[in-house]
Amino acid sequence: MNKKIAKKEPNATRFARSDRKEISSNETGSAVAEFVLIALPLFIPALLFFITMNNSVKTEMEVSYLARQAVRAFASGANDFEANLRLRALIDEFSHTQLEKSSSLKRIDYSIKCSSFPCISSGAEIEVTISIDGDREKPRVIASAKGRVDKW
Repeated sequence: MNKKIAKKEPNATRFARSDRKEISSNETGSAVAEFVLIALPLFIPALLFFITMNNSVKTEMEVSYLARQAVRAFASGANDFEANLRLRALIDEFSHTQLEKSSSLKRIDYSIKCSSFPCISSGAEIEVTISIDGDREKPRVIASAKGRVDKW
């Protein structure tokens, strides 16, 4: 009697293993389908968020760099008139190169604050503030930089 039961067990085991292979191959397909149905709706908004953040940070960095360059251009002028011409040329060049790439940025404004008059005098401190107006997608970006006139 024990021998008959022992012979039946291997057959029963083989049948159960073949069922497991069939079930596991079906489960693999359903796992992929579940991943696609659940993960894609979560990843797409996250991807769009990261792209939007990248664009806004890039714009802020460019305006900050422009403000630093504007202080350098202004401080390197021989007098106030030439310094303003240099600053205006820099702003115009930036607007032609950067604003043409992005249709959402509209207008560039700048202001200059000096610690003494005339601005281009030895030891004078200069602060340039630049603001770029955008549309609904890209709001206003403001950056400022300070520097000293180093004339001797």
